[in-house]
Amino acid sequence: MKRGFLLIILSFFSFPALAINDSINSILAIGPEGKGNVNAAEAWKKLTSNSNLETLTMVFEAMNKAEPVASNWLRSAAEIIFKNMQTDQYDSSSFLGEYFLNENNPSKARRFAFELIRENDPEVAAEIIPGLLNDPSPELRRDAIDLLIKKGKSLEETGKKKFSYFSIQTGSKFSS
Repeated sequence: MKRGFLLIILSFFSFPALAINDSINSILAIGPEGKGNVNAAEAWKKLTSNSNLETLTMVFEAMNKAEPVASNWLRSAAEIIFKNMQTDQYDSSSFLGEYFLNENNPSKARRFAFELIRENDPEVAAEIIPGLLNDPSPELRRDAIDLLIKKGKSLEETGKKKFSYFSIQTGSKFSS
């Protein structure tokens, strides 16, 4: 009797994660020429109606497995979930920061988390960019490299050629 009750309790708590996972898998299964779009649309609705950290984390994790079309569906779902969490008074911004800073997280998802940070707080994003020069993710390093090259060109325009050369060369070195 106790064992059956325990199984019922455990299945109740794991059901949301299974439903989220099923929805994500439906989106990941989108094929060429719109194959699976109907299932993906239904899955997308389920994901976006479940706006919490667990869902957002699972969507982020799936981004690296996704083909381009599925990736668009997942990005859209993540954006809606994030916006819903903001209106529901979740501390979603600190979650994004923590997720983004963890270099063990998938690079595509980290990049998207950074884009959400930039969209919601451009000043914070601008402060983060210079620190991305040594980031293991090429998607994130690119912003720091671009900034360094722009600074070099700006220095060159103001007549500080020695410093501009260093800045541009450093940016070019990190871009390879």
